[in-house]
Amino acid sequence: MPPLRKVIFVSLAFVVLGLFATPSIKADTVVIGGTNSANCYPFGNCGYTGPHQQFYSSSQFSGPVAITQISFASGGPNTGSGGAATYNFSLGLSNTSATPSSFSATYAANRGANFTTVFNGPFTAMLQANNTGQTFDFNIILTTPFLYDPSQGNLLVEVNMVSSSGPQNFFRAGDSPLTGRNFNNPPNNTTTGLGTSGFTY
Repeated sequence: MPPLRKVIFVSLAFVVLGLFATPSIKADTVVIGGTNSANCYPFGNCGYTGPHQQFYSSSQFSGPVAITQISFASGGPNTGSGGAATYNFSLGLSNTSATPSSFSATYAANRGANFTTVFNGPFTAMLQANNTGQTFDFNIILTTPFLYDPSQGNLLVEVNMVSSSGPQNFFRAGDSPLTGRNFNNPPNNTTTGLGTSGFTY
């Protein structure tokens, strides 16, 4: 595992539907951030527990969307071994007045009034740990879709990891001024300008 200060947040993909879309409309994807590095927190089975927040710039969204799925891409430098990994965690989303470069070290202070738990419970993923490309193989279908309006602020993604097991893996990540993170090792270690996300809508 690389030094803590050099560990970068995982890649994300958000599967969303336009608020006025019909089910027959195919989703599109926007990737935010770089992919030149990798990170083991919070889903890499590196022993991470507790909350982990990531901030995404609203500038990458052209209008309101309904997020229905979030995906992470395993792989990259220090990939580890692929295979089945199991988790128990909750995931919440909200608008936030915080920015990727300016946010509170206190988790609750970054949550918007519309903070919603969109997934909670056990989860299993078969990770490919592909270091030659970006494969979104950690796919979380949200139990509660989240309506995100970028005109109301940036997007907050909060993971509260209870437990994880399986092979140690890293996830795609990279430097980007469009993202920032607040994590729990030690509480609270704030890092700005880091992370990667793909938003599908």
